[in-house]
Amino acid sequence: MNIQPEIETILNRYIKLIDEYKQDWLEGLYVYGSIALGDYSLSLSDIDFIAITRERLNADEIRQMAIIHAKVRRFAPKPNMNGIYLTWEDISKLPHEIASFPYYCDGKMNRAGYFELNPVTWYEMKHHGLAIVGPPVAELDIPLDMNLFLSDMHENLNTYWANWIQRSTPFLSIHSFLLLNRAQIAWGYLV
Repeated sequence: MNIQPEIETILNRYIKLIDEYKQDWLEGLYVYGSIALGDYSLSLSDIDFIAITRERLNADEIRQMAIIHAKVRRFAPKPNMNGIYLTWEDISKLPHEIASFPYYCDGKMNRAGYFELNPVTWYEMKHHGLAIVGPPVAELDIPLDMNLFLSDMHENLNTYWANWIQRSTPFLSIHSFLLLNRAQIAWGYLV
């Protein structure tokens, strides 16, 4: 596993705090996104993760995870951890196939939603995901519908990114100032 030492330190702190809360409760922890793709920037990227527990988090566990994330954030304010809390049965599922689940995004623990549950997440997991806790990604059953994956990619390009380009095009529009942000330049350039 080739993870930057700073990221490894943050993940180890997160795992240690969870183990102090409930030993062997976290059955799987996987990272995907820029870390797994080898394109991570400490100043621009997030730590994208999927945490696996035997059962869905209950209200007390969600509150405890909010406390754990707050401790990790105090320890390392940047980069953000953004991730979802699933069970083994949820792997490779899409929103219409499962009930909403807890997730953590931009400093907030959310009780329920469908954050990052899409074909792109599962594609990245299957082909590039890294196991931090639990079985290697190659041992996980992550079937992919490539037609759905490509359809979602086209829709994303033709809606979100087309709108982003349109808003950012006028030279002195309020949105053009986003181009001064390094992250926005990178996103726009990649489109």
